[in-house]
Amino acid sequence: MAVMSILAPVDAECMNIPRSGDDDPPIAMRLLAAGIPLSLLLDLMSPFGPDSERIAALERASSR
Repeated sequence: MAVMSILAPVDAECMNIPRSGDDDPPIAMRLLAAGIPLSLLLDLMSPFGPDSERIAALERASSR
């Protein structure tokens, strides 16, 4: 996925750990802790889908 190029490295193992109780943080908190920006999580949860064009424009701007 091209979006990952603008993000900090993510430890994918943090998403594979099953939740065993109420003490474990929900997946959204684990993604935030792994460095996924809140703005990206909110965009992905949008009822109209992610704003792929804006994300792609941000990627192009950050690669210059």
